[in-house]
Amino acid sequence: MTALFKRAYPDRNPADAMFLDTGLRRGCLNFCRQRARAGGATWNWLFNLEAPFNGGTVPWHNAEEPYVFRNAAYMEAQYIPAVSERVEDEMSGAWTAFAGTGDPNTGEIPAWPRVTADSVPTMCFDRHTDLRVDHDRELMERYPDPPRGGFPGSGKMYAIFGVEPEQ
Repeated sequence: MTALFKRAYPDRNPADAMFLDTGLRRGCLNFCRQRARAGGATWNWLFNLEAPFNGGTVPWHNAEEPYVFRNAAYMEAQYIPAVSERVEDEMSGAWTAFAGTGDPNTGEIPAWPRVTADSVPTMCFDRHTDLRVDHDRELMERYPDPPRGGFPGSGKMYAIFGVEPEQ
């Protein structure tokens, strides 16, 4: 598993694998592929910016919100001078573009293709934001099953968008 984790996340400490939220990630990946199969325009993203708190802390659930809403400076444990501002620009720009046009692409991030039924391009927002295609697919396929399937509310999300969860 360590080799798969390092291949998927080469800049991460191997110990970070212990904090990998496979339930959420698998649910998101499955949802994206199913929605693409159903004909929906779908993009996938991952907030991968390690917080400087406590010598380095993996992003927790909802850690991206201060960046999307341009409030990272108020989150002392997360704030990284110059980096936080750039990530705020990238994320808030992508979210604003998506809200306005239905497409998150902007000139501030690499070209971001849609998810297809067979491939999940993922915009990884980090110190150096980049696009990774199926970067953690093998890791998600082989990592031990989480204690719960999908993510909280995933059944509702699948129902709203008219797709069935993968088994």
